Amino acid sequence: MMDCFLLVTIDTEADSSGNWGVRLPFEFRSVPEGIGDRLMPLFQKYGIRPTFLISHEVLEHEPSVRFLRSLPNCELGTHCHWDAPDCPLRPGRNRYYMQGKFPYEAELKQMKNLTELFSAQIGRRPLSFRAGRFGAGIHTGKILFELGYRQDSSIVPHVAHGYREGEFFPDHTQCPELPYTISDDGDLTRPGKLPLLEIPVTVRYVHSRFNPFGLRPGMYAWLRPSCSSWATMARIAASVVKESVSVMNVMFHNVEFVPGRSPYAADEHGVRLLLDRLERLFAFCRKKGVRPVTMSELGTELMKTR
Repeated sequence: MMDCFLLVTIDTEADSSGNWGVRLPFEFRSVPEGIGDRLMPLFQKYGIRPTFLISHEVLEHEPSVRFLRSLPNCELGTHCHWDAPDCPLRPGRNRYYMQGKFPYEAELKQMKNLTELFSAQIGRRPLSFRAGRFGAGIHTGKILFELGYRQDSSIVPHVAHGYREGEFFPDHTQCPELPYTISDDGDLTRPGKLPLLEIPVTVRYVHSRFNPFGLRPGMYAWLRPSCSSWATMARIAASVVKESVSVMNVMFHNVEFVPGRSPYAADEHGVRLLLDRLERLFAFCRKKGVRPVTMSELGTELMKTR
């Protein structure tokens, strides 16, 4: 049997409201409760090795940093939302800004700030990254490589993200589904020979014969508990284990696992539903011999063959 890997990548942020607004003053219940009380027991039960991609405000919150540093069998990386001092987004506004919309020097500045803050708080350089709202741009890959990153997970294949004023950014409709090293000029959306591994979020085409699961014909679906039913996730997982490079990259946010801290779980019932979908996926992966890995562990495994 070919090797098959399971990644669990978690955008780790301060608490949000039901519409992704930032709570002020900052609240961090979703770090100890969402991660510590809800997710870690499930991860430990199934031997999951999660990757926590941490945003700026969490890295500045000492209790959250101490908690995250104490977690076993995981990787810590970075997640960029609004961390540049000159970023036009201010706390209290929705997080609609995209780092890839900034000029090169401004994006480099905010990524340096985030990377140096992580290094100071965690005690080592980060190797793995995801852009907030998947908003990487044409310079992001080059900047990541220059700052010493080795893995990115900002690409969501088949998806064009629509935001304000009808603009679609970023547009990942033509991006590969399987992991790849990025283009020589640092474009995360295209394969090439630059030794930075892009690990796309797992999104797959759902054929019309899967309509009993409530999806439109020709629709693409995420392997993500907050976006897909378990029946849909099961179909996607079953297809991934048959692929030439078998990697499941499941993403979600820590805030989804505390009631009312995201649009996806308004109450305890909603949280339990998400946890049940995750546990079913983990049980499936254990049965199929899928190996849980962090982003850096997957990078090491895949780069051996390149």
